[in-house]
Amino acid sequence: MTFSEKLVVRRDTCRICFARLDDEIIAFDGLPVAGAYVEPQDPLPDPVFPMTLLRCSACGLVQLRESLAPSFYSHYTFMSGVASGYKNHLSLIAAHLRECYEPGTRVLEIGCSDGTLLQLLRDLGFAVAGFEPATGPANAALEKGLPVVTDFFQANSAVRSGFDQADVVVIRHVLEHIDDFPAIFAGIDLLAAPGAMLLIEVPDLTSTVDKSIYSNIYHIHPCYFELETMSALLDSYQWETVGSTTVDTFGGSLLLWAQRKGQSSRSDSRPALSFEKIACRPAHGATRADLQDFVLTWKTAARATRDFFDKLRDRGAHVAGYGAAERTTSLMGVAGLDGSHISVIFDRNPNLVGKALPGNRVPILNPDKIPEHNPEYLVIFAQSFQDEIVGQQRAFRDGGGKFISLRSKHPEVFS
Repeated sequence: MTFSEKLVVRRDTCRICFARLDDEIIAFDGLPVAGAYVEPQDPLPDPVFPMTLLRCSACGLVQLRESLAPSFYSHYTFMSGVASGYKNHLSLIAAHLRECYEPGTRVLEIGCSDGTLLQLLRDLGFAVAGFEPATGPANAALEKGLPVVTDFFQANSAVRSGFDQADVVVIRHVLEHIDDFPAIFAGIDLLAAPGAMLLIEVPDLTSTVDKSIYSNIYHIHPCYFELETMSALLDSYQWETVGSTTVDTFGGSLLLWAQRKGQSSRSDSRPALSFEKIACRPAHGATRADLQDFVLTWKTAARATRDFFDKLRDRGAHVAGYGAAERTTSLMGVAGLDGSHISVIFDRNPNLVGKALPGNRVPILNPDKIPEHNPEYLVIFAQSFQDEIVGQQRAFRDGGGKFISLRSKHPEVFS
């Protein structure tokens, strides 16, 4: 994939209410584009672009001025079935739907990745279908025999799909990527049956701020929702929230049900009543003052992270990382870390192995190469799956290796 300025789209108006964006929170002159993995020997420059975080003064949506062109997502590599912790969460979602709906219920998933959730639902007796624009994950879903369209979801592709209207439309970790909401809701209007429900999950801005998860902010997510702004988005397209909570995914995600205004769910029970089985805590909002404090501590944490790894590098420590997800690129980019700090990143996603992170060209290898590289320290970049990773890497720990956690504001060593 060749990257150029055409990859990034810049806008001056809010994605929900179209008011002019003028409340800047923080800006970076240039950061590597998270998710834009590169070939280690590619002679072309890596995708490094400005990133500006703003807040809409009219509706409150926190968002980036920059977003990625749709062509980027044809090469997207995230696979929902790789991490067992994430797959366990999808199992809870599937069980939640089974409590609310009978077998045979038609479920459409927008952005279905490798079809992990659809497969779970099919096994429970649901009639499933999906859309996934990323070629690699979509092919993995098709290999499972799932009816998946390899295309972006909007009105034209909805019509061409030939899918029946769905009783439930699942939109998990998709809306934070979207720059053109009219297009996606036009498709939903076509494929959501009368009385259909939307099950939406997005990263929760309040959790990001409360837990100081700075690496959640990056180019691939132009929108940062909380309940109030998600409700404003739904209201714009004649939908309304009927139940919500936050769940332990990516540091905290907002999970909610929505229905068309003036319509009742076709489910015999109100779906929101089952939320307590997968709930963490109620959602609440982050104020403008909260965002200002978040930015100040973000800058302090970035300096502390750089100082920490500078010291390890200067004393000759061999440091590797685990987890090459988008957040790794974000964290390393903001802190200014490169191959002199982290020699290699290990990851189980087969679509990433053999590639390198943008901006620093740190290579990505399969975890079975850890003994061969024998690092002194292993940085757990996949913070949400820290416990799972530590459990998998008992041999590394038993051999004297130490882990570095990034869950707090400062890196911490543990064994």
